[in-house]
Amino acid sequence: MSLTWQQTLSDEKQKAYFVETLKQVQQQREAGEIIYPSDDDVFNAFD
Repeated sequence: MSLTWQQTLSDEKQKAYFVETLKQVQQQREAGEIIYPSDDDVFNAFD
């Protein structure tokens, strides 16, 4: 993710809903669920 987007989203990424969403997705991945996009591609739309 470009520096501009990192700066723009940095406050949002600290909010409880965002942290909880990422946590739930990670737990599902660890449980073997197939989640799209892949972890490496989640924020590629912002590049």
